[in-house]
Amino acid sequence: MCLRFFIRRCLRLFIIRFLLPKIFAKLIKVEEINPVNLAHVKHQFYVRGEEISGWALAHGFSAAMVYSVLNGRCKARRGQAHRIAVALGLKETPEEAGAGTSTDAAGGV
Repeated sequence: MCLRFFIRRCLRLFIIRFLLPKIFAKLIKVEEINPVNLAHVKHQFYVRGEEISGWALAHGFSAAMVYSVLNGRCKARRGQAHRIAVALGLKETPEEAGAGTSTDAAGGV
């Protein structure tokens, strides 16, 4: 009885920890920001001589959040981080994503 309980519990943990994340990853396609695009946007700021914090203030974003998005610490899936990624041209707007068109890597900068 105790061994059966232990085996069932181990099987449940295995399914929850290892199998379900892989299944959900296939079902829910999460768009990741390409590190090359991040580097390109940062380079464009450097080429123009524009401060990232100045751009953030001009567009009404938190400078710390813009730095988090540009350094890849924030995945920019929702909220302000998502709006920053769209404004920088790192992600498509919801209208463009629905139409299936692609944007330039730094189109919003």
